[in-house]
Amino acid sequence: MNSSITSIQSRSLILGIGNSFRCDDGIGLRVIDELRACSAPIKTLYGANDPLALLAQWDGHASVVIVDAVVAGSPPGTLHRIDLIAEDVPRGIRSSTHGAALADAVALAKAIDRLPSELMLLGIEPEETGSGESISAACTEAIEQLLEELLGDVKCTKVP
Repeated sequence: MNSSITSIQSRSLILGIGNSFRCDDGIGLRVIDELRACSAPIKTLYGANDPLALLAQWDGHASVVIVDAVVAGSPPGTLHRIDLIAEDVPRGIRSSTHGAALADAVALAKAIDRLPSELMLLGIEPEETGSGESISAACTEAIEQLLEELLGDVKCTKVP
């Protein structure tokens, strides 16, 4: 398991951001669906696309992981790990296709001292963000890898 990602048991909240009607932009929502389907012992939420709503969602949580499609010009399916406490969202990277909500939320939280102790962005480079509900093969593979890292030693038992 990657040392920059702690096992799921030590995370307080996982937020999945995205738009399930824009193909790979639904990556964050798909990860939340998969975690919920296997009864993972962690609090999960569909993340808001508004900076103030994101702050409200992570408020009170010491550790937050945000999963989203991240456009950085890398090959589709590339997994980006950004510690949002240690560094700003790098220039040239935009989170999803639905605006700058995440970067704005982090900047606002820093300004008003409302950041959780740990805030990690796990982004997957999308291949297709046009209309549709299917996730590309490259991103599906990256989601599986990300789930393995998040779950660590937790056995996933799919709930029907």
